Parts: sequence; C-alpha cells; structure tokens
Amino acid sequence: MALGKPIVASNIDGYREVLETDQQGLLVPPGDAHSLSRALLTLINEPQLRKKMGAVNLSMVDKYSWEEIATKILDLYANVLSGPPWLKSFPVDTEASLKR
Repeated sequence: MALGKPIVASNIDGYREVLETDQQGLLVPPGDAHSLSRALLTLINEPQLRKKMGAVNLSMVDKYSWEEIATKILDLYANVLSGPPWLKSFPVDTEASLKR
C-alpha cells in the first residue's frame, strides 16, 4: 500500500476489513493457488488496473500510519479504562472501530 502498488491477499477477516476488492487489490480464497495465480496474472496483464489500484493505495497510506493506528488504539483503551464496563457500549467489531 505504501509503495503505491496493488495488493493480492487471502480473503480472510483482517485483509477483507482493510482491503476494498477491485479498488485496492484482489482477494483470493485462502489456500487456492489457482485463484492466486489468476489474480497475479490479471494485474500483470492489466497495467491500467495496476496503476489505478496503486494510486488508491497511495492515497490511503496516512490512514494506516503507525501514529494514526496508535492514536486509535490509545483512544479505545482510554474509553475502556474510563469507567465501569456496564455503563459503556463497546463496538462488536474492534477492527472497524480502529478504522474510524
């Protein structure tokens, strides 16, 4: 992402939550070598798609900087530690809360 390149990754929770398919890269089923090779060949054979995905990724780099992620994690911890848990509503999906 930080290099302005498209991403090819397994379609699992962590990547699926961060990567917008067909915008930033391609997700393939875990353990499916054939799908992985097809995704890589797609990017090799389609320079405009590569360039478009790379540009999108480059524009999003700041969103995933260590400073940005650390701030979101510290905010989450501060929220958790600021009072009794029965008075709070916690996000069900902590990964989604880190994206805010």
